[in-house]
Amino acid sequence: MSEALFLAYQNLGDYLSLSSWFPCFTLKKLLLQLRESSDKKRKQYDNQTSSCFEYSSSSGWQRVHEDIMEMIVRRLSLRDRIRTGLACKSWNSVCMRGHIRGAQEAPWLVLPQDPNCKYMSVTNLADGKVHKLRLPKRIHGSRFYGSSRGWLIMIQEKRLNSKMFLFNPVSGALCQLPPLATIPSFKEFVETEWDLCGTSFFFNHIVLSTSDINNSECMVAAIFDNLQVLVMCRPGDKTWSGFQVLDENEHHCQLLFSSTGKLYSLAISYIKSELIQPRTIKFGDVEVELILVYDNADWIVSDIEYHNDYKISLNGEYESFLFESTNNEVLVIHQTKDVFEIRRSVDDEDDEELELELEGGNHQDGDDEEHNMQEESDDELEEGDTDYDDYQYFRTAGFEVYKIDPETGDFLKEQSLGDQTLFLSSHGSFSLRASDFIELDRNNIYFATNGIDPFNVHKPFTTREIGIFCLDNERVERSFPSVQESMGSRMSWFTPSL
Repeated sequence: MSEALFLAYQNLGDYLSLSSWFPCFTLKKLLLQLRESSDKKRKQYDNQTSSCFEYSSSSGWQRVHEDIMEMIVRRLSLRDRIRTGLACKSWNSVCMRGHIRGAQEAPWLVLPQDPNCKYMSVTNLADGKVHKLRLPKRIHGSRFYGSSRGWLIMIQEKRLNSKMFLFNPVSGALCQLPPLATIPSFKEFVETEWDLCGTSFFFNHIVLSTSDINNSECMVAAIFDNLQVLVMCRPGDKTWSGFQVLDENEHHCQLLFSSTGKLYSLAISYIKSELIQPRTIKFGDVEVELILVYDNADWIVSDIEYHNDYKISLNGEYESFLFESTNNEVLVIHQTKDVFEIRRSVDDEDDEELELELEGGNHQDGDDEEHNMQEESDDELEEGDTDYDDYQYFRTAGFEVYKIDPETGDFLKEQSLGDQTLFLSSHGSFSLRASDFIELDRNNIYFATNGIDPFNVHKPFTTREIGIFCLDNERVERSFPSVQESMGSRMSWFTPSL
């Protein structure tokens, strides 16, 4: 067995290393060399490895026993796994099996995309490069709306005939979800609000209970339209099922399927005194345990700075997120933001001044840059006309982490994440164990959030709201390049997998 593993690893190592370091080294040439090499080694190890390899006279090196190939695949990165599968059909049949878990992959970030494009732009934390992923022809021109458990949510906008898909950009798998027209409020939305920005104002948040969408227990939960109705389906269903679980003047913010199968909803209410309220909803032939988590953020009085043509409300806004920690604890994250409001008459020179203020300094895209709210320079403030436009920009100021006490339902403030790294975006968030990745530092929050008000912006805007918040020193580092956002564009972290 040891000799068989040695041979398999050597063949595989030759392929991966040569194709990486010598692009001109063609696959055909490599296969011929591997065949010649394996034929020689076959004679040497034939007696010991006959039970592990099935040789043919023409392509013995390809016939690695499946058990051995699976052992190899479990040790490969996703990138090497895909490249290995290109070597031959027999290897590909093993490499592309989703149930074989390989080495963990560093998260990718989906960048804002132009509508009606045929590809998506993503950046990989492992190499820091931007890659373009071609979309299947069936979903060309679809809008990206978020991610959950390695799947991207895509919507093909055709008014009442709009379609929603789950798309795995690694395997290319597609799964069409029930038509949006089966949601009762969608028809009225199309008639009254579609022309503003298509489905951007209708779609809010969506989560999957498991990455295995072929599992009969897989559930999809989503928040649409007025944020008051929770809808659910299973992959393969023909219609969405709606559930009214909130009182009047309450609304859902975010959803989370925990590892225990419970569905959590972060909700807003101005009259509820209990922070946690359990519910049970009947979905098909199963009962789903729903936990309503009422956000209780204390509103901080904002300090206001007046500049020539804009004003800044320090800590003027916050946004809340639901997480499950690597220890299976439910967390609530508060992201505090400084709000920039721009006066109606802003010329190009003022735009440049504002851009420098948003970035926190004058530097090139991609340079390391840190912004500490406690070390803000005392600019000379000039309070003037308060006739400001409704156009706003939100700059991340910091984060607060709370753990939900399972017994009392209280929010307990956490000072440290321990050996965790959180990946936070408005449309796809998760936690990872930092020690599993050489690219990650513990006790950090990687964030990618909208820097603009999606309901009021009518032109593309450059934003730097991709960065890292370190809980140890409460500093924000903006070392990622700027991106262009526009109405309806979205970013999201996701974990690539087969």
